[in-house]
Amino acid sequence: MGKHSKLTLDNEPGFKQSRVRQYFPENQIQTKYTTPGYHTGNSDVERLYNTLIENIRVLRIHKRLQELDESEIEEEFAINNYNNIMHSTIQEKQFEVHNGIVNNYEVIKERIQKTKRIIC
Repeated sequence: MGKHSKLTLDNEPGFKQSRVRQYFPENQIQTKYTTPGYHTGNSDVERLYNTLIENIRVLRIHKRLQELDESEIEEEFAINNYNNIMHSTIQEKQFEVHNGIVNNYEVIKERIQKTKRIIC
């Protein structure tokens, strides 16, 4: 990743504060502000923001993995893998059901009941 030399910023008031504006030149960072009121003007900023958030997430995972021993990493991987694959009975990912991302619980309940009838 390294140090950034250019940043595209939206017109968030926090970026306009004197200390923040002073920081960029002191650190040889060129800034470009998006045009206010232009509906796609923030797309570059949003993309950068999402990239930075993803990089932070990956770094946190990497740091956490460095602190784990091999058996803990395997356990973490197994749990993550199980929670993110399509469950054969409910036809949804466990993670999505558990976190309320999927909200068709009646359909899931019917699928479970159907599977119970087949097994019994």
